[in-house]
Amino acid sequence: MNIKRYLSVCLAALLMATGLVACDSANSGSSGGGDDVFSIGVVQLTKHNALDAAYEGFVAALDEAGYSEEKGNLKIDYQVATGKADECVTICNQFVADKVDLILAIATDAGQAAVNATSDIPILVTAVTNPEADVPGENVSGTSDMGPIEDQISFAKELCPELKTLGILYNSGEQNSKFQAEKAIEAAQKLGIGYKEFTVTASTELQSVVESMAGQVEACWIPTDNTCASNMDIIGATAKDAHVMTICGEAGMVDNGGLATYGAVDYLELGKQTGDMAVRIIEGASVSDMPIEYQSAGEDAEIVLNREAAQAFEIPQSVLDKATFAE
Repeated sequence: MNIKRYLSVCLAALLMATGLVACDSANSGSSGGGDDVFSIGVVQLTKHNALDAAYEGFVAALDEAGYSEEKGNLKIDYQVATGKADECVTICNQFVADKVDLILAIATDAGQAAVNATSDIPILVTAVTNPEADVPGENVSGTSDMGPIEDQISFAKELCPELKTLGILYNSGEQNSKFQAEKAIEAAQKLGIGYKEFTVTASTELQSVVESMAGQVEACWIPTDNTCASNMDIIGATAKDAHVMTICGEAGMVDNGGLATYGAVDYLELGKQTGDMAVRIIEGASVSDMPIEYQSAGEDAEIVLNREAAQAFEIPQSVLDKATFAE
């Protein structure tokens, strides 16, 4: 072979090999990491105690399993919307464009945005009450924050023995809240407790709606509603002035001004459950093989009271004897 032709062939082969290596390098770790870096996009509807705790638990479970940004084998892009569904959509579309390996969606609107954005990337949801109906998909699993609603409605009668009519307060625009309200109404009817619905469509309506409860109800049950959870200081103070006891769907709402909860879901533990599911996905499991997981309060369901709020009401001794006070 002519020596010049031989050198030309060798040079062409070398350039081709270099190009293939460069192409492979460009395609690996599409979210900014290498082949050994697993990328997770987290979309959270809004900031409040329960959702924050779910994210905290999720990260803790990953860390306990040996996955963290500090160890260099995990990349998390944590994005919080301001309670608006369209912001969740924008965030999820960016995750898809970034080709993340997994999406964690915290709250129903965030989950729906993720499901609408992709049918290929695995999605885990948490703090979604009715995930099978609200965030369906072959690429979706996670954990539900469905609490013991019937038990909480029954507890309202123990907390307020003179209870005749129970208020049910929620944002009618939140699907998870409407679902829980329907369950609460069923429970009240079953237990022979009168009820009256009080709905809002925005946080600015809460004070006037709670004020209107005065003289109409003796107590009010509030589901794990994001609008209410983000404004429990207003609800708690207004309900106290109206002399209405508030029974909340979860303990973070009691921390922030609600009177009491019973058997509430522990969102930190719920996040850890979801984090354990993420670990299984990282290690090769298919999200389509994972059923939705639930958390049970069990027989030792805890009563949590807000000490300051409780001073405004006559709390039965039977409740005080069993209660834990919120910190």
